[in-house]
Amino acid sequence: MEEMRGTEGKTARVQPRWWMGVLWFIVVMAVVIFAFGPIQYGLGMPGLVVTELILLAMAVVPAIVMKWNLKEVFSIRLPKLRQIFGALVIWAGAFLLMLSVNMVIMFLFPQQMAGTSTALNSFFTSISPVVGFLIIAVSPAICEEALCRGLLQYTFRDVKSKVVVVAAMGVFFGIFHLDPVRILGTGVLGATMAYVMLETKNILLPMMIHFTNNALSAVATFSTANEAVSEELVTESMEMISSSTAFIGVYVMMAAVAPVLLLIGAALIHVKKEAVAGTAESKED
Repeated sequence: MEEMRGTEGKTARVQPRWWMGVLWFIVVMAVVIFAFGPIQYGLGMPGLVVTELILLAMAVVPAIVMKWNLKEVFSIRLPKLRQIFGALVIWAGAFLLMLSVNMVIMFLFPQQMAGTSTALNSFFTSISPVVGFLIIAVSPAICEEALCRGLLQYTFRDVKSKVVVVAAMGVFFGIFHLDPVRILGTGVLGATMAYVMLETKNILLPMMIHFTNNALSAVATFSTANEAVSEELVTESMEMISSSTAFIGVYVMMAAVAPVLLLIGAALIHVKKEAVAGTAESKED
């Protein structure tokens, strides 16, 4: 690892490098694969809280060990109203894109999609809706974003290409969820949040997007919690929907609208160069 020494001979903090993020992601995935399953299986939904807290620790502890500035790694500032609205518009575009991707996967692998859906619903509804909502929507938005958009993305500061950073973070996020049929959808969401973090340097905005996305999923899950639906019935429903003519029309519409929303949202979250320059001048004064 590289270290830099100041004029007084004191060792400065280790500089972040992209390969550090890759190596740490491998460590995280080893923990997720070998430890998180038994914890969540043994404790149920409370186990999900435990694993999320472990992820938070795996984001904060390395930053402290490396002596990185926590305010830089987990950059937080009060976002402008325009940026909040822009981030939500970006999420809407990403959500439509995820639906489009998932509809194609549902058409190709209806049984696998049905199995994933029923398994998640059964797991999430094993606890009261209020507590379940907090666990599903709040804890991942904080803990997973601290790791992915915080620590891991911070290690990619030496990568000049924004496309590479966004793509890498999308791949990380997709693999992180360990679900082959959802890897593309979650990858799209991860790349979207990485872009927002890259452009705004404010982790609150991707946290908000993550919360909004999971909150919608939680509401949909708990609103149908009392309906006993078998995996076979879900599979049949998915096959029927994906094979209908309306399916093609909906897919085309969502695929067409998504890029428009993403572009509008991207324009809204950008901080004007004049404002940035003004802030820099005021600090110098």
